[in-house]
Amino acid sequence: MEKRELIIIGAGPAGLSAAIYGKRAGLDTLVLEKGRPGGQILTTSRVENYPGILDGTGTGLADAFRAHAEFFKAEFRSASVQKLEVRDGKKIITLK
Repeated sequence: MEKRELIIIGAGPAGLSAAIYGKRAGLDTLVLEKGRPGGQILTTSRVENYPGILDGTGTGLADAFRAHAEFFKAEFRSASVQKLEVRDGKKIITLK
């Protein structure tokens, strides 16, 4: 059984932000994502209302989010979460 200080389920913008801040805080951080990191922003063809982005694509923004998290050495793993539980005070994540 693996132990981590921070496990983030989902690599959308919120999950990738959590990975960045978790690593910056010195936490052993793992991001679990069943698909491509980026979340719903990947379905957006044009981004023009995001601070600092005058004109871009959802894919480009998602790639930038992931690159930022990777810069701080967040670990990524492709996986689907099957079950979450608390057992004897420990949080257990079961993957498919």
